[in-house]
Amino acid sequence: MEWLRQNFAHLAALAPIAFGAAALIGLAAAWRLGRGNRFLIPRTRRGRVASLLSISLVGSCAVGLVLSYGPVAPLVETSARLRRGVGEQVPDITFRRVSDDSLHSIGELRGQVLIINLWATWCPPCRTEFPTLNRLQSAYGGRGLVVVTLTDEPREAAQQFVQEHAPAALNGYISSFGWLDIESFRPFTLIVDRKGVLRDYFFGSQEYETFEARVREHL
Repeated sequence: MEWLRQNFAHLAALAPIAFGAAALIGLAAAWRLGRGNRFLIPRTRRGRVASLLSISLVGSCAVGLVLSYGPVAPLVETSARLRRGVGEQVPDITFRRVSDDSLHSIGELRGQVLIINLWATWCPPCRTEFPTLNRLQSAYGGRGLVVVTLTDEPREAAQQFVQEHAPAALNGYISSFGWLDIESFRPFTLIVDRKGVLRDYFFGSQEYETFEARVREHL
């Protein structure tokens, strides 16, 4: 279960391909089991059960494909974009700091390892994750780590929350995440090395040890 949580965003990037391939396998299995029979229904009980399972697989994959190209398309597309971007420079993001409303950009932080966390006050997993992010900044800030939290909510909505839960982090707000089209999928986190290169990404709340293991190799 922990492995699934850590790698969900990576799996989401491959979801359409995986669902499509599995559906083709299910169709091929159903045809092979029923070929030569009326309506492709096998004559033996064992064959009918196997055929039913194959058809069920096709149906499940069809639902998965509909979701991948429908309600969860932003998550799938952004995950796929990030997967292609691992090892490449991260496009710059301009934001305003929650504490004093000053203007900053991710590019200013080149030379430091970044954890960029996209969050919202209405997101329960984000609330769970914030103490972890604050702890990471406190533990590794002296070694060159900067935790950047970004929300697309107004400054007034975020100000009290970040002061209470992540005072050590660099907390910003932004009108739009731009190239990171995640709509209502939060939290989303990027790991960026000192050269501004994307090294990893996550969807959903993660444990302290997960983040620690990913950033220590770049410090």
